[in-house]
Amino acid sequence: MRTLAGVGSLAVCGSRGRADERVRRVGVLNGVVRHSEGEVLVALFRDTLANLGWSEEANLRIEVHWSGDPESTLRAARKVLDWKPDVVLARNTISVEKLVSLNAELPIVFVSVFDPVASGLIDNVVHRGKNITGFTTHDYGMAVKWVELLKRIAPGINGAALMFNPRLPRTLRVSMKSCSRAPQGRSASTQQRKWPVPSPISRGSSQPLARRDMGFA
Repeated sequence: MRTLAGVGSLAVCGSRGRADERVRRVGVLNGVVRHSEGEVLVALFRDTLANLGWSEEANLRIEVHWSGDPESTLRAARKVLDWKPDVVLARNTISVEKLVSLNAELPIVFVSVFDPVASGLIDNVVHRGKNITGFTTHDYGMAVKWVELLKRIAPGINGAALMFNPRLPRTLRVSMKSCSRAPQGRSASTQQRKWPVPSPISRGSSQPLARRDMGFA
């Protein structure tokens, strides 16, 4: 769904793919490590563009980059811009942030970005004011709903920790602010703590989350 949304943004000139045979360049910046699901999404992206008349054997070149942390994403963003594409598909927030930090002036289409307005990527959803557009999956206002849902599932809980990457503090600040707006009687009685996670936790990890590690008594 997210990749198809990105394809839809790039495909506004799909009908010109057959009329104008100039080779166009599309850079794809994935701010995540390379993995099988991501490969499937990239393949779907390529197939959808091909169905719209953009063939990598004729009028299109696609260069895909992967990264796993802010430093590698910045390096990948430089490589994408050095390649001088016509447009960049940026998969997540960190990808767009690094492109912006490099003063990228080319069109950027994002997918899987967490609240682009609160993240400072666009001015507002109506008048973006920049060379950036795309699709978001949710906004920071949903954070309070997460806490409310926890209370509904387990009314007896009195604490919740928000895991975050300490290298990306903006997400933490806005999410914690959203949680603090919880209606009385729902999540207001729930202690909310910050829990920095500097390194990735693998899927299926059984790492215990001790109360003292999360800042609760």
